[in-house]
Amino acid sequence: PSNGENVRKEFALGCKANKEGYRIALAKAKEIDAQLLLDKWEFEEQKKLTFKNAFDIYSKDYWKKNNPTVDRVYNWQQNQEKWLAQLPEDEIFNSNFLLRVVSSYPSGSYSQKKICELLRPIAKFHKVDFPFTDYMKYSSSQINLKTLPSIELVKEVWQNEQCDFHKWGLGILVSYGIRPHEFFKCDYLFDQYPPRLAVWENTKTKSRTVFPIPFDGIDLPTQSLLDKFTFQWDVNTPNRKLGGKISNWFCKYPFTAYQLRHLYAVRGAMNSISPVIVSKWMGHTLEVHYKHYGSLITDRESELTWLQKFN
Repeated sequence: PSNGENVRKEFALGCKANKEGYRIALAKAKEIDAQLLLDKWEFEEQKKLTFKNAFDIYSKDYWKKNNPTVDRVYNWQQNQEKWLAQLPEDEIFNSNFLLRVVSSYPSGSYSQKKICELLRPIAKFHKVDFPFTDYMKYSSSQINLKTLPSIELVKEVWQNEQCDFHKWGLGILVSYGIRPHEFFKCDYLFDQYPPRLAVWENTKTKSRTVFPIPFDGIDLPTQSLLDKFTFQWDVNTPNRKLGGKISNWFCKYPFTAYQLRHLYAVRGAMNSISPVIVSKWMGHTLEVHYKHYGSLITDRESELTWLQKFN
């Protein structure tokens, strides 16, 4: 202060009086101490940038730089707009605001990581420093083999399905392991050998080839049935809505479409197909493949694979 007197300032961090709250307060104290040493601390807030203004400015810049495709706009509405609409609009957008918001979510939770992922680019755009990585400790658990449907159950459901279209579609998802929305966004090349799918990647000008892993007891879908059904969907429909169509259809089954995709990865390993190949068919990186499916193969599956290969 100009009069040379010491002034005591109090800051409400909005955290609980527990061990986690103490860590937050200590981290904030260290941050303020560093700013004081660098002569960068402002006792009175000079920039009256509210969170609403910060988000609006960032949004305009984002859409100037990014093509507003249907999926991109839909994802923006489902993520940025829905999640960030819950935050106080009129509060000053600074590190104190970020600390209060982030620490209001359970430590190590998915929601805390999610809000950090959404706020980090906005903070970076406005040059607001905050240690987001310290609050992004959540990691998705590996898929549990015990939660996947058995091969016998999948065969039973397929054999008992009375709707021809659903039976045909079920065979597609079982045999090719595609994502639910990709069922509507691919070319069915059953007239080639081996039969394959060309799944559209973003646009129809780029696609990935997917080969089937035959499922014993379930017939591979054929071209004749495809000609019989002949269905068309607007390619501009957001992926989540297309996936929702499959989810509604799968309500009558004791498993989900994504569980069939996971089972496809397991069968790839049990048939001794290289993870490099399977990950390419599934449309993700080898790193993602090992992260999610590395724990799926137990000693029993390993033994069966060996017996099939060498016995």
